[in-house]
Amino acid sequence: MFLFQKSYMGNKVGKMLIEENMKLINFLWK
Repeated sequence: MFLFQKSYMGNKVGKMLIEENMKLINFLWK
């Protein structure tokens, strides 16, 4: 259960980082 929680949190953080990167890329491409 702990490992599942850990990977779940990792996925949430990963998605957040990807979204931030997308915003940054979109900003830089303008």
